[in-house]
Amino acid sequence: MRLWGLAVFLVGAALAAQGAVVGFFDDEIASTDPTMLGRINRDGAASDWGGPKAWPGLTATSTTFHYTEYSFPVIWDGNYFQIEILDPYAAVFASGYQDTFTPAPGPTSSNYLGDPGSSGFLFFQVYVPTSHSLDLVVNNVAALSGGVSNPYWVTVEEFSDSMYTDPTPPVPEPASMALTVAGLAALVLTRRRGPWGQ
Repeated sequence: MRLWGLAVFLVGAALAAQGAVVGFFDDEIASTDPTMLGRINRDGAASDWGGPKAWPGLTATSTTFHYTEYSFPVIWDGNYFQIEILDPYAAVFASGYQDTFTPAPGPTSSNYLGDPGSSGFLFFQVYVPTSHSLDLVVNNVAALSGGVSNPYWVTVEEFSDSMYTDPTPPVPEPASMALTVAGLAALVLTRRRGPWGQ
């Protein structure tokens, strides 16, 4: 049943948007991951590109939770990120930050960009300025070991604008182009001579 749900989720995500996929992976919170006191409040409102979402605040600030981080730099002209999460156990919560994350008790609001508002099968959108990166944070939502070792799947896509336009790769500098051409020429010559110079 979990695999069927994953397939439906991935097909839906693929049909909804066709950006540059900069991250696609499965993972789980581990008991060896770092911990923080408290976690972000799930306020039921997903952030989107229409405007910044207000910081939802912290909850359970005397309770210990595990978290893990993933970094995605702006690599094309795509400042618009969409993060899709398949969390069949509703055991984790994701949030996005610009460049760095300060664990709870805080100030966790520093560099906050957005979150999906709840756990489960969902997505959220954030805008990341050029020359910066998206720091995606995933934490368990039950205290201590609750939610630890439950798998989740993440897809991170990058777009040029809020109309889901594919980003364009940067134009290489002349020196990079010359180096690439030289490398291709060397490869062609090597293939012509054979693997042992014959």
